Amino acid sequence: MITPLSAPDFLELHYRDDLQILLGRWTRPITLEESRKGYTRMLEAARQYQARFWLLDIRRRPHVDNANVQWLVSSYYPELPLALGGTVYLAYLLAPDLKRELTESGLVPADEAYEGHSFQMGKFTAEQEATTWLQAKQATEKQL
Repeated sequence: MITPLSAPDFLELHYRDDLQILLGRWTRPITLEESRKGYTRMLEAARQYQARFWLLDIRRRPHVDNANVQWLVSSYYPELPLALGGTVYLAYLLAPDLKRELTESGLVPADEAYEGHSFQMGKFTAEQEATTWLQAKQATEKQL
């Protein structure tokens, strides 16, 4: 079952009970202030469902702001495991051009850089790949 959640007009937010995944879709380009507001709302929803597996669709955002990335990496992401009681897995769904830009610029660290951290990230261009990655992380956690 997919449960729609309240969110600002630039963000669609759902919780997928069947997959235990929080799904956030940015519906347009956003300002830094809107980004922080949206991510704050996602954390509130994640707390409600104890959701540590997130699918974040940013395909409608043509660029990622350096100040936003710095805030996410230095402040927001480290807060997630403390708030949710375990490792948080973030699967980002990107437009191919944005994924290429992020890879080439080095603005966002490679996925491997997050291994062993209390938050892990994967970047994907297909929703099924992102969902499969999250399900694999869920399966790994169940084995522990």
